[in-house]
Amino acid sequence: MSEVSKFYKELLSTERVIENKYDIGYKITFSEAEKVVLKMENSSPGPNGLTIGFYKKYFKYFGHYFVNILNDHTGKLSNTFYESRIKLIPKNKKEIKGINDLRPIL
Repeated sequence: MSEVSKFYKELLSTERVIENKYDIGYKITFSEAEKVVLKMENSSPGPNGLTIGFYKKYFKYFGHYFVNILNDHTGKLSNTFYESRIKLIPKNKKEIKGINDLRPIL
């Protein structure tokens, strides 16, 4: 498991933004956020069980609240904003010898 964890941590990790490093006083608008959500490609559900299809269909109802949270938040966002879950499934029914014998489902 440590090999798998290390592999995906390196593959999917990103640099976190340092607080106030990019603070230019700009607020995200609902329209901008909605455009991003509508352009997202469908994928498997996230940790909360919701799909991109859910966000596309219902963003018009809750998006204003989400944008307000992002714009009004002073401090670090919850760790759940940075989390992702990966499920590994075998590529075939043969013996699993290493990471290349597994297929990630994000």
